[in-house]
Amino acid sequence: MNRVNAHHNEEERADETVSRPWLREGLLATILLVVGQGAALLSLLLLSNRMLPAQFGKLSAGLALQNYLVLLGSLGLRTIVVRDLARAPRRLSEIWGTYWSMIAPFGAIIAICGHILTGVIFDRAPDEATMSCWLAIGSWFAMLSVVPLLDALHRQVQALGIVALTEVGFLAGLLTQLIPANLAGLGAAFAIKWALASLLQAGVLFGSARTRRLEYSHQLIETWRPSIPPLLITTLVVNLPLTAAVLLARHRLGGQGAGVVGLGAQLAAAVTLLGGIFVRFIQPMWRDQTALKRSQANGHFNRLAFVGIVGWVIGCAAVGIAVKWLLRPEYGTELIAFLLLVTAGSLGVVARVLWVALLALNDDRGVLLAYACGGSTFMLFIAMLWMYLDVNVIAMATVIGSLSTVLVAFWRVAARVTPENGK
Repeated sequence: MNRVNAHHNEEERADETVSRPWLREGLLATILLVVGQGAALLSLLLLSNRMLPAQFGKLSAGLALQNYLVLLGSLGLRTIVVRDLARAPRRLSEIWGTYWSMIAPFGAIIAICGHILTGVIFDRAPDEATMSCWLAIGSWFAMLSVVPLLDALHRQVQALGIVALTEVGFLAGLLTQLIPANLAGLGAAFAIKWALASLLQAGVLFGSARTRRLEYSHQLIETWRPSIPPLLITTLVVNLPLTAAVLLARHRLGGQGAGVVGLGAQLAAAVTLLGGIFVRFIQPMWRDQTALKRSQANGHFNRLAFVGIVGWVIGCAAVGIAVKWLLRPEYGTELIAFLLLVTAGSLGVVARVLWVALLALNDDRGVLLAYACGGSTFMLFIAMLWMYLDVNVIAMATVIGSLSTVLVAFWRVAARVTPENGK
């Protein structure tokens, strides 16, 4: 019995050893993340008030499509380069050079195709076409972001500091009206912001690298090739419902409908991001199956559920106040859609928590299955109610899709944790 207790105490001390350094080193990173994303959210709220809903809807659709194309152009390699560089930091020049050699040409093709695609899908005016062109240029720079490499080298503070700097600068430009509130000007401003962030981050990484020359490795490409399809598919389905909701609203409901869904989707993304900060505290403690089961035995799951429900209520109340009293009157009539989208964002946080649990259980397939079910459910719901689409139906589809992801992920976790715990 003493040996068992001693082993248990050693595991608890191991948890503290993992979490305490992270808390110390991650505090500044968390503050910078909140500052950067808070400035980004304030910028969008400011634009939603300055622009007509139809114009803001066109901007939201353009941003949603380009952000999705960045994921596609990155080929799912971000997870791979983090893993490989964390294992072998001395191979930075080789990994970095190979990563860029794959992303640069493919990303350029994707960016150009994205610009052409928006012209086919949407009936766009010249100012929207100009905006799309600028966003395509900016998205190519975003694809080349070296944030994964900085993360692997434990330089998250530098990466997040640059993002916070560019986002605060963008917000300052809007407040001083140096950035015009029109589609063409905003497209250029977003492109410059993304390019500046990527170039500054690359400069920081290059300055800290021991080598001054990037290398290309065909062998490394062959090693990465089998992992690209599943990782890319996972990345795309994770972000499908909210992105598709905005594009669908733009295509089916026009600019004003896209304005409502686009702003709601941004609020949902903000909720997911804030929840992601919370998930950062969980991930180092749920490092394996044993730690996960011990967390369940200590009642941590119930506490997480309580915190999640309280957070959802507070988030809905904050959004309700913002929509009714801070935004343009046109948005106030669509409060239900905003609340549904924020609920979808909250479910996204739950899905991320369950993702961490599945990784602790070495169930990578469960992650893909859960998000694939969520995306499929979203598309099926939309198809069934295609003739009745409005902002509320689209918002409800995102909730149902996100809920499907949560239920499948929870089923996978429960199937691997509860039976053994009950024996």
